[in-house]
Amino acid sequence: GTHKETIQYLLMWIMDCDDSVLWCSGLAGTGKSSLVGTLHNCLCLDMSCHSHVAAFIRYDRTSYWDSSGLITFIAYSLAMFN
Repeated sequence: GTHKETIQYLLMWIMDCDDSVLWCSGLAGTGKSSLVGTLHNCLCLDMSCHSHVAAFIRYDRTSYWDSSGLITFIAYSLAMFN
């Protein structure tokens, strides 16, 4: 695919890094959501990978501006993980 090198970089970051957050930002339409969706699919195919919580945050929709939903989602995901 078109994101092959970037996906490899992100997979290495997930497996090897000490950082807890990877911030993916850019102009609308540059492929951020597509890239992260592809990364998610790659991680789902390899069940030996560590579990991760990911969030898509969109600022173009006012319904997403309330962070309480994000916190609730993260808390629920962590509770279901264990």
